[in-house]
Amino acid sequence: MRKRTALQLSVAALCAALVSGCNTEWGVGFDPGPGTGNEKFPTLDGSKPKVFSQPSLSNFPANSLESLTEAINQNADFLAIDLVMSKDGVLVALGSPDITDLTDVKDIRSYGPRKATRLIDGVAKTGWFAADFTLAELQTLRLKTPKGDYASNSAGIQSFSQI
Repeated sequence: MRKRTALQLSVAALCAALVSGCNTEWGVGFDPGPGTGNEKFPTLDGSKPKVFSQPSLSNFPANSLESLTEAINQNADFLAIDLVMSKDGVLVALGSPDITDLTDVKDIRSYGPRKATRLIDGVAKTGWFAADFTLAELQTLRLKTPKGDYASNSAGIQSFSQI
């Protein structure tokens, strides 16, 4: 009984030490407020954290110039861009090789015969794929927003070199 109590007290003390050692003076959502810009941040070295963007921001299509511009306007330090290869070997900014749900390709009658079944990450998918279209053809397609509607003023699909 005495050993069990000593063990419980030891575990409790260890937990308390760990919790107090992990606590910071900043806490969650630290905001240094206005100042000189020399405030320390709760990072390992006290420097300002880096901001990484996602491929889609606001209601802009993923990997579009509009989404990337929004990330820059929000002061992102790094931009995440998804890339796939087109038929003519150009890297294009698309989130998936399957463009069926990313674009209006299924609404364009002349592209109907290009519908195919491919293995994507080991899963058979039927649809239209970027590798079956040249850059010029991909750039005729309209991108969808995260809500599923077509972006009316989007610059469309861009190559990596255009970005």
